[in-house]
Amino acid sequence: MIKHILKTEEFKLVIEPEIFEDCIDSPENTILHIFVENSGFMARCDLDVDIKEFAKFTEDLLDLYNKLQGKAKIQEPFNMPKYIEFSVDNTFHIIVRGYLENSDNKFTFENTFDQTYLHDFANEIANTYAKYIRP
Repeated sequence: MIKHILKTEEFKLVIEPEIFEDCIDSPENTILHIFVENSGFMARCDLDVDIKEFAKFTEDLLDLYNKLQGKAKIQEPFNMPKYIEFSVDNTFHIIVRGYLENSDNKFTFENTFDQTYLHDFANEIANTYAKYIRP
């Protein structure tokens, strides 16, 4: 499994996808192992997603970075409340927000940071998972 890390001065997001290729046609064929650290608070959580939806999220994230507009959101299917969302504010800073939960805790977070932090992260994950949306 590959760890993808986004780190700013006050925020850290680690996404580690575990893809089950033998279940690729299932709507939940990937576990995203998530770690978030936001202003001193931390949470770990797993999101069960479709790798094709995650690949679309990574493409949307790269598009958000390149155009400084739009949103990129990944969430569990079937209207589960866990999600991570990126957007851009009117000063072209990146906003990341989300809701994660596990058996012990619920964690809502939001952080704003300069767009330059997103460059490597967005390019890395978009290039890594592009094969799941482009034949």
